[in-house]
Amino acid sequence: MDDGDFELPDGVKLFIIPDAGTNDVEQLNKLIENGIDCICLDHHEQESSDVECKAIIVNNQISDDYTCKSFSGVGIAYEFARALDDTYVCDLAPKYLDLVAFGNISDVMNIRNSQTRYYIEQGLKNINNKFLKALDKAQEFSTKGEVNIHNISWYWTPICNSIIRIGSLEDRDLLFRAFIETDEVFPYKKRGSIEEIDEDIYTRAARLCKNTKSKQDKMRDSLCEELKEQVNPDDKVAILVAPEADAGIVGLSTMRLADWAGKPCIVLREHTEGILGGSARNCNSSPIKDLKEVVSSVGLFNYAQGHGNAFGCELNADRLEAARQALNDALENYEYDDTIYCDFILDAYDMDYEFIKTIDDSMWVWGQGVEEPTVAIENIAISSEDCVVMGKNLDSVAFMYGGVKYCKFKCSENDELLEFANSLDENFGTLNIVGKCSINTYGGSSTAQVIIDDYEFTI
Repeated sequence: MDDGDFELPDGVKLFIIPDAGTNDVEQLNKLIENGIDCICLDHHEQESSDVECKAIIVNNQISDDYTCKSFSGVGIAYEFARALDDTYVCDLAPKYLDLVAFGNISDVMNIRNSQTRYYIEQGLKNINNKFLKALDKAQEFSTKGEVNIHNISWYWTPICNSIIRIGSLEDRDLLFRAFIETDEVFPYKKRGSIEEIDEDIYTRAARLCKNTKSKQDKMRDSLCEELKEQVNPDDKVAILVAPEADAGIVGLSTMRLADWAGKPCIVLREHTEGILGGSARNCNSSPIKDLKEVVSSVGLFNYAQGHGNAFGCELNADRLEAARQALNDALENYEYDDTIYCDFILDAYDMDYEFIKTIDDSMWVWGQGVEEPTVAIENIAISSEDCVVMGKNLDSVAFMYGGVKYCKFKCSENDELLEFANSLDENFGTLNIVGKCSINTYGGSSTAQVIIDDYEFTI
């Protein structure tokens, strides 16, 4: 069946749409008019519509009876599967709890909700899916073999996301087949080897994910550098236009730019002639609680759909300047600053292995809504000879103080700490830093370390 907007094989009578569809009223009604029943298993907020949707919408956001609003589309699909179990007197759904956990973590659901947290913890206790096991093995150097919310969100999800965003249709199909465990085998020749070996689909997909993530990072960083020149410090929301940007990196670039600019950002590319579409992201510590609501309220965007502070939007190109001014007017009384909110403020002398070990031991707790603690450490006295410049590009700095290792990675060329570390003469200075604590284990020994996010330096 082909009706221009959608294509389905002939004979289809039921179309189940997970994690989407709530606001696709026109398309759903077309399907139903053509004799295809539709069920949406979704968690996205419902936008107002003048047209009644004829499909069955199963959505926790629009139900007064379902109190867990911090549950992603995979969670709603799981509840639907549990209902099928009850109806047909079987117990198949629990096998997929590992995917339920992975989906809720990857969709950044708030884990303070007891139901969401419970399903995540139950799923992580027993990873059954063969592809998830391959992801675990592929990223074990970074995760140290620990399967928890923090490591999945940092080391599993992003590499899978890269395939979905910038991978070819063939790549995405391979990833899907890996998730559904098709048990395929492919010939593979390692770089520099003349011997061809068999590679299972799970290892192949995980390797492809890692390679694609490296490519995606380069594309994202390049676009961010290009768009930084467009940021007007006087605008309340930075609306940036990259006409030919790859759609797969727009959302990631918007998030990175919002953090860099310290204000909400919208990055738009040309969808069709005269129409700009893209992504909007709020920044950390923003005084704006719901950016989507603000964007919708100005009445100039064609749509703003998704989550409150991470969503897609569309705008006619001839309304661009009017939208920028309207957002400035709407947010006239809002002020952004570069304040970093910390959970602990300690003197350097009070930092020790036990404090950092306590934080590191609690890593399994951290996730959306229960963030990893940020620590401010004051009065770190160092000399330039204490510092070691490291990294492939010699752009990272490390030093020891009071038995704790401090690291600043990927410094810019004019970074003050990097320049201090590279000075030929011995110099002295005092640092106040903000960062994250962890225990680094290597070669059988453990070192307490602080990864520096920001700092102020007095020489």
